[in-house]
Amino acid sequence: MAGESLDADIAAFRKWKRRRELLRIAQQLKVFPQAIHGRITAWRLQKRRVEWFHPIRGGAPVSAKVVVFLIHQPAGLAESVVHTCRHLVAEGYSPLVISNGPLVAGDRERLLRFSWVFIERPNFGYDFGGYQEGMRYLFDQGVEVERLVILNDSIWYPLFPGDSTLKDLEQKGYDATGALLLESTDKDSAQAKRRPFLGSFMISFNKKVVASRAFHSFWADYRPTDNKYQTIRRGERMLSYALIDSGYSICALLNHQAIASTVSMMKLERTTELLNGMVAIDPIKRNHLASLLQNQSTSNEWREQAVMLTNQITAAGNIASSAPILCLKELNTNWLKKSRDWHNLEALRKIRKSIANGQLPAPEECILREIDATLERSAISIYG
Repeated sequence: MAGESLDADIAAFRKWKRRRELLRIAQQLKVFPQAIHGRITAWRLQKRRVEWFHPIRGGAPVSAKVVVFLIHQPAGLAESVVHTCRHLVAEGYSPLVISNGPLVAGDRERLLRFSWVFIERPNFGYDFGGYQEGMRYLFDQGVEVERLVILNDSIWYPLFPGDSTLKDLEQKGYDATGALLLESTDKDSAQAKRRPFLGSFMISFNKKVVASRAFHSFWADYRPTDNKYQTIRRGERMLSYALIDSGYSICALLNHQAIASTVSMMKLERTTELLNGMVAIDPIKRNHLASLLQNQSTSNEWREQAVMLTNQITAAGNIASSAPILCLKELNTNWLKKSRDWHNLEALRKIRKSIANGQLPAPEECILREIDATLERSAISIYG
């Protein structure tokens, strides 16, 4: 029966991969018509800019450290977004909040208390369309910035009190430091051209980068699009590549090397806890994971297999979703993705169970409520 179950899982996994590949191809087929539509839309927005571009001064103080915080809150302003803004101000940053789409008056007033400047714009171009708007404002106003962060509301942040993420990003000593390093899986590129890049949901830039021609040129030349695939390629990836190709250094707090190093030094009892918190997409790896947990041992061979499997699982998918408990407990990650894909939802379920069992501390109350609401609304099956 176990073999039949694994065979069914493998078949479902292959079907899911085919469906995902078809969706990727469909996105690519939309590139040309959406490029034309995008240019027309961008031209119209620029032409009507005087009608919608009305920056509002908020209650947060001016600082040499600025966060361009992109939000999209069509269902009403989530309390966690206010929580993030409040934290940014407490950390000495001035939030330049860009809203893709309008907020109702009451929500706008709540957010203005913790914003340096608030700008509403038409919902076009995903996060990079909004980031570009923030950069235009900073450049046009001649704002001198010592430290600049781009951040969006696709994450809950910070989860716990005493957060040091922003300080850690500053103190790494690199020109650009992100919260997460991503690996390219673009099948259109040769293996040699697949370079890692920083997840654009949180990146911190030093003064040298912000003042550079490469940084200004990237934002001046960037063409926003409503094609998500193109936004990732031309925005998220190319921002990192533009900096690397201009000689600037990048790194991330969370990366495969940090995972491998942490796991290799972990004691046996912690390794078992780690395995219980892993989320594997591949059914063969998931079956291997279940087998290791069922046949726990104190032998070096068992531990070596556990470490090897952990590295394989995290290398095959998003680190934060593949090893959520490890990231939170051992690597001091203080954010969670809000994505509702199966992989991330399963990570949220593991985290919620660990909180209920007392193995993880509870995050801020508003975030816990939103996590619970997300899981209640998203009871999808594997590979859904």
